Amino acid sequence: MATQFLAITTRLVAHDAYDETRECLASDWGALFANEDLFAPFLPLVVSYEIPFEHYVPFVSGVILSGGNDLAACNDNPLSQKRDVYERGIIETAIAQKLPVLGICRGAQHLGQYFGASLIPCVGHIGEHKVSVGAQNYVVNSFHNYALSTLASPLVPLASATDCTIEAFAHSGLPLFGMMWHIEREERLCDLSREIVGNFLQKCRDFLGLS
Repeated sequence: MATQFLAITTRLVAHDAYDETRECLASDWGALFANEDLFAPFLPLVVSYEIPFEHYVPFVSGVILSGGNDLAACNDNPLSQKRDVYERGIIETAIAQKLPVLGICRGAQHLGQYFGASLIPCVGHIGEHKVSVGAQNYVVNSFHNYALSTLASPLVPLASATDCTIEAFAHSGLPLFGMMWHIEREERLCDLSREIVGNFLQKCRDFLGLS
């Protein structure tokens, strides 16, 4: 099967010593694509916030909204505002074209917020902690200070934390998924990560008619 590309957004970092803004992506993402069999035959295509997302659309079969930076609703600053505007455009394009999206941490918060979910400050979500699907528990890693307390239709919860906040969700009718933990930081994807990421990647194959 020919290589396919997944667009992936980056963290925005202000480098004061050089008076410049940098678009940064953890090398963990490259390792995940290289070492996790689920991602074959996909490669990440890092997008720039200076290039309209529409220019990337013809070359990708899905999008990952990565972590890093707070939403402007939680920490209002120019970098968060810039990222919010760009990623909102991605979400709107994805909805219009049924392009699959996987939101990780901040990306999940943004997807949830777009559809009317509520965000609240949280504690105990830094490092490893439990998430549950019914009676089944999984240990995942999280690095966020704000959590999704409620979802709004058409988002459907998939997993929750012990404080009852939402840890993973999916759209009921579109290929949109959100996960509050960092799959790129897992030494090996847990079963729950594999299930959700696998569903997302299958939708990416479906988008291109490769199933």
